Amino acid sequence: MALLPCASADEWVGTTPRRSLRRKGTDEETDKCPAATCEASSLPSAKRCKVEKATPAFSDPLQPYPLIGRERECSFLDYFLKQSLCNKQGRDKGGAIYVSGGPGTGKTSSVTAAVAAWQRAKPQTQLLYVNCMNLAQRSVPCLMRYLYEAAQTDNDVAPLTAHVSPTGSLQSLASAVVARMALLGPAVVVIVDEVDQLVKKSSGALGLEQIFALPVLPGSPAIAIIAIANSVDLLEGSALGNCCRSLLFEPYNVDQLRTIVKARFAAAGSLGASAESMLGRVGLELQIRQVAKRSGDCRHIVRLWESALGAAQAASDATHAAHAADPADAAEHKDALPAVSTTSASKVLRRATSNPDPLEPVGKLPMEQQVLLCVLATGTSEAEKLPSICCRYKEFMQRLHQPQLLDCRNMVSGALAALEQQGLLSLRTKRGRAGSETITELSVSRKALSNRLAEVNASLKQCLI
Repeated sequence: MALLPCASADEWVGTTPRRSLRRKGTDEETDKCPAATCEASSLPSAKRCKVEKATPAFSDPLQPYPLIGRERECSFLDYFLKQSLCNKQGRDKGGAIYVSGGPGTGKTSSVTAAVAAWQRAKPQTQLLYVNCMNLAQRSVPCLMRYLYEAAQTDNDVAPLTAHVSPTGSLQSLASAVVARMALLGPAVVVIVDEVDQLVKKSSGALGLEQIFALPVLPGSPAIAIIAIANSVDLLEGSALGNCCRSLLFEPYNVDQLRTIVKARFAAAGSLGASAESMLGRVGLELQIRQVAKRSGDCRHIVRLWESALGAAQAASDATHAAHAADPADAAEHKDALPAVSTTSASKVLRRATSNPDPLEPVGKLPMEQQVLLCVLATGTSEAEKLPSICCRYKEFMQRLHQPQLLDCRNMVSGALAALEQQGLLSLRTKRGRAGSETITELSVSRKALSNRLAEVNASLKQCLI
């Protein structure tokens, strides 16, 4: 789970081009990648939270606020924070919003940027961030316990069991959470990323009602709950839609993606201009249109920008090295140096848009995702329906004596979406008379995937037979 310190966003500064976080006055640096880890550090404020894993960057100098292409969404988030945390009448304080949209549509980036902007204006606002994918047990009670520990201050260092019995109700646990949040200050923002991982098959979205009810519990400060997930229809058919606002992030279009990458190149100065020239106007436009048509996933464009910037930096370093070694020779051949960098444009495009070894990250995946890949690798075809995958996943987990972490279709679908982001499979919806159904298709050969799974996890061999 990822938890951010309850500190002002101004205490974080960004670096480029990796968009990492560095704490002022320390040597700690944390990359934006969710897999990165960091240790808790002492904060100047008496109020602090435990830090276990890195969170998305809050202060990116190449991402002006409001985010390019997400001006409307950022404006809506600003309005929500103002209504939830600055109610002058003191009534109806707090609120909840459900932010949804496909992968790479800027949900988490927009939310964290909006909160950072709010904290700059209201430094007393405290922040708790949780990614439910990193919870030991993906359940609402487990989330509540982590929030309780995250909200610990010097004024209340007692463990949870001192306030709530382990067998106590979820309501008493929620009351303990808001009581501790009240010690943080008058305003608290809680970001719950990947919240659909907490949804149970038996209760559906109603299992989240205790989370969205935190702002209205007695004794609570002004709490703004921001829940983020890929599932667009999670709240449909539930009463939560009446008490929780919704904000949908559509895929980026061609114009938005073009504006984003142009702004990033411009913000990088002369190095960005060299990188943009290296790609060429036609090559860059082609990549933008392909991404917009395929998915609208902005991460592909950012990856292209990073690769081009890295290649331009390498070419610049080579030029400086040649000049240092022989200034006269470098001056004589200075006109030939840009041509060397131009010839690497095709390499940059290939590196940014393709993965040379799509099976390389398999060994770093969690057990449940490896088992899902095992199900697909041993199927009768490379395209499988979601009900069949769920059934065989349960069978394999029982055979391996593993806990059923993905105990409903929504959770299996979320795990498959994460694998899709790794480039291992693709998801599509097939519509028929009986309704729509999700089809999963492997992007790699079943034989190669089976060999890789057996190599990285010996326990899976019994399922690969």
